[in-house]
Amino acid sequence: MAANDPGTYVDSPGGKIQAVVPFYWNGTSYTASRGGSRTLYVTGTAVGNAADLNELTLQSYTLPAGTLANVGDIVRVTCGGVFGATTDTKNVRLKFDGAAALTQTGNLAATTRWWMQWMILKTGTGTQTIMGESQSNSTTSGTNNGLLNRTETNAIPIIVTGQNSTNSVANSVTCQMFMVEFIPAP
Repeated sequence: MAANDPGTYVDSPGGKIQAVVPFYWNGTSYTASRGGSRTLYVTGTAVGNAADLNELTLQSYTLPAGTLANVGDIVRVTCGGVFGATTDTKNVRLKFDGAAALTQTGNLAATTRWWMQWMILKTGTGTQTIMGESQSNSTTSGTNNGLLNRTETNAIPIIVTGQNSTNSVANSVTCQMFMVEFIPAP
């Protein structure tokens, strides 16, 4: 590292690398960026419901306390899977701190893929705005927009549940992908 070297170096498994801080123009001056989307958790392990009528946790992640620290911080949750090829009523729910944020229902005789995405935006101390959408092969089951009042200084569970509410068929609801991302406020 030369005497006129412009930057700080960070140890990495491959040796020392130069740390770079990107900047953006905020309309008045250049400001150091806090970075883009950061994946907090991701899994591609398929998990299905049990052979009963109970709602079962298929995937979960606990958002660490204080993650939503600044107004404008966002958590984005994406999940997807399959409803089995039965005419039973099958439900998948995405929950944030115990509250059902989105519900997708399937009852087609054909295998049906489902997908959900939900975002939580911190708007103040203990207040959040939410927006989400769920879909299956050919339908948009619904959107959920509104307000929450969760304490961000506590850990917050994010859970995907599955349930066949009319017939005890195992794996008639599966979650095959679950991802939680953090997008810091600019």
